[in-house]
Amino acid sequence: MARRAAEAIASGAAEAQPLAELAGGEAASVTARHVSAAAASGDAFALRLLREAGEALGAGLAGIVHAANPELIVLGGGTLGVGEPLLAPMRESFAARCIPSMAQLVRFATTELGGDAGAIGAALLAAEA
Repeated sequence: MARRAAEAIASGAAEAQPLAELAGGEAASVTARHVSAAAASGDAFALRLLREAGEALGAGLAGIVHAANPELIVLGGGTLGVGEPLLAPMRESFAARCIPSMAQLVRFATTELGGDAGAIGAALLAAEA
């Protein structure tokens, strides 16, 4: 998502200007947080990026369900804080691509640790070693 935004900024696309401003004018400095902040203020380009990312995420999760048949998928990371602009397209894409009988068996949850989940998990893993 941030890469797509950076490419649009670097190409001079007018729709990416608000993101460029959030990132200090540097295309390479755009992060998912910039995209989320722009989307929260209603920026159409950022909302489109989140929709595209949600659709890709849903397609990937459908593939995981087909391969591993999990009962629960826990989603984490700071970008999830943007909420429905990402999650609604994810759910729609997942439903469109996943075998219905398998989709009914899987639940989605979000981590309570938010964007810190990876760091906390790594610290706990290191402490056990």
